Amino acid sequence: MSYVDGGLKKYQLSPCTKAQIRGLISIISDKCLAETSSSSTKTRSGILPGQVITAEDFCSGIMASKGRGVPLLRPHELAKCRMRCCLQSSYGSAMCQKELVPNGMSCAPGKTCRKGVCGKHDLKS
Repeated sequence: MSYVDGGLKKYQLSPCTKAQIRGLISIISDKCLAETSSSSTKTRSGILPGQVITAEDFCSGIMASKGRGVPLLRPHELAKCRMRCCLQSSYGSAMCQKELVPNGMSCAPGKTCRKGVCGKHDLKS
């Protein structure tokens, strides 16, 4: 199950995923659905992930199960809010996977990524 890459409507669920969610919700008790967390997972209001995490740390997290990830930042990919996270092998070649840049991360001088779009965004909203 995954989301469909819908361009600017980046996080649109696939029909299969929607059906699975509906099926699960139909069998869950109301008590379970009404349950809320006792603590907030939000750390700082108005701060986006890309403003506090480096590309190196982001790739290390993405590739953690395989090894140490390193970013490959190409200007033409950053302009589309994409970057590559790579695993460097001991003999020089690398295995890379393309990732969406976290919201708030710089993609060009004076621009940041927001929902897959590189532009001059108001990061406080």
